[in-house]
Amino acid sequence: SLAYNFFPEKINIEKDVSMEDSKESWLKNCTLAMKIFEEGGIPSLLDPEDLAHVEAVEARSLQTYLSEIRKRLDPHPDDGNLS
Repeated sequence: SLAYNFFPEKINIEKDVSMEDSKESWLKNCTLAMKIFEEGGIPSLLDPEDLAHVEAVEARSLQTYLSEIRKRLDPHPDDGNLS
């Protein structure tokens, strides 16, 4: 998960993350990730329930949230150069 990439010390994959393919698992995993991001100073711009039900997520809202995560955590911010 994206949260694990930036905060591996906060997630025990075997204990904290559900690998089941169900909406309940998605909700659990989204809630955990968003909590970790909040602890890292990134405000929740979406509800975990919205992310758990992907068909209900507005694309721009998701893009905004992911952009905020990247902006705050990426050690090498994009300088606008695509090469």
